[in-house]
Amino acid sequence: MPSPTVPDLTAQDPVITRTTETIYLPVWKDRDGVVIQNSAKALNLKPEYVPYAISCVTGLFFRATFTDTQVRDLLDGVNSATWRGAWAPGEAWVSEINTREITVSTTALVEITAIVRCLRGKWNLKIPEAGYFYLEGGEYKPFLDSEQNRIIGKLTAGGGKLAVGSDLLIKEFDYKREVNVSSLF
Repeated sequence: MPSPTVPDLTAQDPVITRTTETIYLPVWKDRDGVVIQNSAKALNLKPEYVPYAISCVTGLFFRATFTDTQVRDLLDGVNSATWRGAWAPGEAWVSEINTREITVSTTALVEITAIVRCLRGKWNLKIPEAGYFYLEGGEYKPFLDSEQNRIIGKLTAGGGKLAVGSDLLIKEFDYKREVNVSSLF
């Protein structure tokens, strides 16, 4: 009796599972882009944290090899190009990679499960251009209210005092490196 033929698992399409997850993100502006302020029209000392639903795409696939270096190079990176036709650069974060070495028939393989967490908008840090001090003539000066109490004030991009009534500037920092997520699945 001939032995059954084992399919080449490395040539198979990955098994994709999509789930959702709720995380909490800091926000400084409401849905219309209006700065969240207290009743005295001053900035809050800290951001509000709101629930945000994200998509988690899990892929199960096989490779002949998958090294620690490959895990290191992909893990905690964000997509450098549009991923799976839906997620713009910076929106898909490789948050988990789990591997297991197995043998199928007589062939050594690596079973890989990777989770990519995706959100609308980049995985980056947003911080208001605001503080207790501003720069004027190369010197730090405190923001003061009419009674000379220190307050949080709005800053220009260069650290100066932003004109009253001006929109709050939000500085964005990309803190995750870009990777080729498509090399996963």
